[in-house]
Amino acid sequence: MTSAHQHHERFLTAVVFFLTACGSTVPARVETIDGHDVEIATAGSGGAATVVFEAGLGDDWTSWDNVASHVAQHTRIFAYSRPGYGASSPATTPRDPRQIVEELRALLAYEGYGPPYLLVGHSFGGTYMELFAKAHADEVIGAVLVDPRHRDFLADRKSVV
Repeated sequence: MTSAHQHHERFLTAVVFFLTACGSTVPARVETIDGHDVEIATAGSGGAATVVFEAGLGDDWTSWDNVASHVAQHTRIFAYSRPGYGASSPATTPRDPRQIVEELRALLAYEGYGPPYLLVGHSFGGTYMELFAKAHADEVIGAVLVDPRHRDFLADRKSVV
């Protein structure tokens, strides 16, 4: 690992720690859906699209809290913790990208958040958002991928969270 990469990782760790320590600004709730607890954070109103936030591998929705609270001043936002993260129940279904994308799509519909979507994902969450956009292009008006994993990263993996 290069020195610059190590510095970048330490900086991001410090930023995430700081944001977590600040407490949540977007209200979150836990809903039981089909017998599973799902942590969901929503805020805002209006706008041309719902901005959907997807966290990276190992993170719950709160990694987006600060950004989401600012975006919610202009439009609706939707963030959640994937199964096994935050206050969401552990996964009971296979953890492959297609399953994760379809679970998110079903969750959005269940919660009454229809398209169009502006998808925002960090790291592995960026990979999921890219796959969502490709699978459901007619529902997506754009995608913002922040430091995403390359889509080929999934080629030799059978299961990911």
